[in-house]
Amino acid sequence: MELIFLTLAILAIFGIGLSFAKGTMLSVSEGHYSIWAFLFYKEVVLIFSPIVLLAIYSVDNFHVLKMVKQDLVFTISLWVVFSFAAYFFLYILLLRLIFRSNLLFVERDELFDRVNERKIYLFSIAAISSGLILLSCSILFLGYEHAFLASIIMGKNVLHVRLENVYASSLPTQISYVISVSYWVSAIFAAYLLLSRNKLGFLLVFSIGMILASAGGAKAPVVQYIMLFVMAYVYISRPRISVFKVLFYLPLYMILLLTLIYYVVSLQVPDLDLLRFLKYLFDRLGIGQMAGVYETLSIGFQSYEYGWHMIPFASFFVDYPVFSKELMLFTEKREFSDTGVKNSLFIAEAFGIGGTILMVVSPFVMAFAYLIKGFLLFYSLRCLFGSIVTRVYFMPIFFLSTSLTGDFSSFVFQKGTILLLLVLGLFYLVKLVVQPFVLNRSNVFVATVPKS
Repeated sequence: MELIFLTLAILAIFGIGLSFAKGTMLSVSEGHYSIWAFLFYKEVVLIFSPIVLLAIYSVDNFHVLKMVKQDLVFTISLWVVFSFAAYFFLYILLLRLIFRSNLLFVERDELFDRVNERKIYLFSIAAISSGLILLSCSILFLGYEHAFLASIIMGKNVLHVRLENVYASSLPTQISYVISVSYWVSAIFAAYLLLSRNKLGFLLVFSIGMILASAGGAKAPVVQYIMLFVMAYVYISRPRISVFKVLFYLPLYMILLLTLIYYVVSLQVPDLDLLRFLKYLFDRLGIGQMAGVYETLSIGFQSYEYGWHMIPFASFFVDYPVFSKELMLFTEKREFSDTGVKNSLFIAEAFGIGGTILMVVSPFVMAFAYLIKGFLLFYSLRCLFGSIVTRVYFMPIFFLSTSLTGDFSSFVFQKGTILLLLVLGLFYLVKLVVQPFVLNRSNVFVATVPKS
């Protein structure tokens, strides 16, 4: 009965929500630019999959669930369904009232217009150059190691290199974030170059982007890079979609992704076999993204000190604990430098900071926070880099930088948005430097670039 109730509730949310979302950037039926909305719904699948699985299997079947009480699973699942529905419908309503998707539409011919093309080149090259320069400086001067290259060339375990980079190197998290945004841009720009028939530029940018994406050693960025490239290719090329094409290309695409994931996981687990790989997918993708919610609400994990993480720049003045890290340490019973952070829905950290009251309010806070962040990102991109860059890059950057299965604290006072705007400011400064040498479609570099 619980499974039926939860399944019907999820189907109702999607059925009503997708219809209500038409005309907004969460619509999946507004033309080829709607493909970016799947970045959002991919994450939604990771939210609801654990609900269904935990309605079928007991918590004992999942290795990642350390301190979840079986008798509370259904109640927690109801909290998840309610919280997401409240956030989802309010956010769609706000988008319909204030931020319509026609602001983001771009004709294919506009993408390759000479003036627009140069603006896209300027922004893209500035972003990629920023990430590549910072990664190079980090390796040369901050004791940072490229995790994948260190694993492949020197045979090191990827997980060990990742943890050393986090706790033994001097790399600030802000630089890591710049590198992340750079590879997002690189994946999209590589597809643009390929469709511009700039093969040399495509090979160069795609390779640099893969180096940036794999630097940290995490599995998700590498897979995400390939996904972004394919999505950008579809977004720019705008092919005629047919059932035959979907049935032919989708299995090939999934095989490619699974093969890539298997290889990346094998760098961390040397004796990986197919059975262990399937169990890994079942644990990590099936349950892992939501483990923190079920554990937090099962054990009442809470401290007002976690609230410091909401305040921008507070780390310069206060040495405070971070909720997702502390939850991981408590549930996994491991050392600080021997593990990462716990994934969860935003209600987990809201509960950890302010208890049930803040957890109830959090979906409404998130809806307004998403809207505010969207406005700030949209107008910052347009002001610094122009309309065409905004319409091409806004949606992927927005969805990739806003994570429902991330934290709550970065949204309350727009802490994450402030960091993203600082990154865009850095890209703008680099843009001013590279502008005289911007790439064009036929040459590697050209020295005649009109001012944007």
